[in-house]
Amino acid sequence: MGRATTWVAGAVVALGVVASFGLAITFTAKKFRHDRLPTGPDVVHIEVMAQQFSWAVRHPGRDNILGTRDDVLLSNEMRVPVERDVVVHLKTRDVVHGLNMPAYNTFRDVMPGREVPFWLRAHTAGESGMLCSQLCGVGHAQMVGRVVAMPFAAWRRWNDGPT
Repeated sequence: MGRATTWVAGAVVALGVVASFGLAITFTAKKFRHDRLPTGPDVVHIEVMAQQFSWAVRHPGRDNILGTRDDVLLSNEMRVPVERDVVVHLKTRDVVHGLNMPAYNTFRDVMPGREVPFWLRAHTAGESGMLCSQLCGVGHAQMVGRVVAMPFAAWRRWNDGPT
């Protein structure tokens, strides 16, 4: 093997290593950006409580604050406004559960005693599924729900409830 061939082989290996590091850094940075929770008055906070074998979803109500008397509770259904940042506070009452929402490329595990916050943003109105991705007991296969993305005005009317 000549000197030129050795140099070319070394350059190809070096470029491959640099490209691999570049891709790893890009994808890692994207993940970390998604884990930084958005803040501000326009952010919607929703609590999802997993328990064998359903999802209890608490929406903020008219005051846009979780944990107050006007909260809207749904079973196995999360309603989100389109083009708004939504912070989901995932919790469990009993065993390990996994919230999987394929349409939002979201998968999070949660253990008892912990809260797993993450955020998402719906870009179009429509319905998609959410399911438990951790074997949580005999009714695991029935632990499914839906995510309903609504235009903001329609979501606000729904979330505010009757006047």
